[in-house]
Amino acid sequence: MTSSVYARNNPPPPPTVACLPITRNYTSPKNARYSNPRYIEMAEEAKKKQMEDAKLWRQLEGPFYSIDVECIAIGNGWYDKDRYPCRVSLVDGNGECVLDSIIKLEGNDQVVSYLTPLTGVTKEICEEKGRPLQEVVEQVKSHLSIDAVIVGQSIEHDIKWLGLVKGKDYKDSFDIALMFRQALPDLKSLQQNSSPSPAPIYYRCFSLRHTCLHLLFIDIQKNEHDPVIDARYSMKLFQKFKDSGPSELRAIRDTLNRAPVTSSFAKSNPLIDGVCMNAGPLELNIVHDEYGDGTG
Repeated sequence: MTSSVYARNNPPPPPTVACLPITRNYTSPKNARYSNPRYIEMAEEAKKKQMEDAKLWRQLEGPFYSIDVECIAIGNGWYDKDRYPCRVSLVDGNGECVLDSIIKLEGNDQVVSYLTPLTGVTKEICEEKGRPLQEVVEQVKSHLSIDAVIVGQSIEHDIKWLGLVKGKDYKDSFDIALMFRQALPDLKSLQQNSSPSPAPIYYRCFSLRHTCLHLLFIDIQKNEHDPVIDARYSMKLFQKFKDSGPSELRAIRDTLNRAPVTSSFAKSNPLIDGVCMNAGPLELNIVHDEYGDGTG
């Protein structure tokens, strides 16, 4: 056998590669911050804030309720003044629906859009099944009690829509977004080499859809928003995780923070019937001096 044939049939063994532990390259621009004492201080401050967050809901005692309000558009912007309630749902602490009512617009305001892709309601539904807002509000109040605690995603908006008064119509409220928000070091401050005290951090908050998708493994807002479902899953998240310890909560927040971004309805549908659904260039072309929340 010639040497060339032998070489083809017997290739040399692969070179031996030493198995070294994986280490972070602190000299790269992206990773250099991890060895920065200021970054470490920020990370510790963020951890401290996350521990303090747990105190926000530990002392809450029921009965618990969750409310969700969907709105039609009475203006082209996405501010509160450009919206009017069109459907109200109330669930109890067990997630049972105790009220689900359609509202019809009264007064001098004109409907710009029923935002049907978002709300699921139409002109026909509101006119046939709708009741005056104040009548529905009184029914909501009849189900609540002075010791009721209202929970939900950005629940302060729903409370404002219905004109509920703390200490009169309910005892307390809690925004479940605070339970899952992730405290993170403020990298802008790090880049500017500023040294305020305490170390600056910021919060990353997650949508109800994102939280349900990655903690309950269900997509509740793939199409239009159903206020019964939104209120029910807000309550389910609150009841499931309200007694979680610091370590579990830290793992939960890390899961949400590292998960792929969940597209929001407003970003996928920035304009409906000439109505702006979020703050951005589209809205700035129509309303130059305002911006707010368009999806409720």
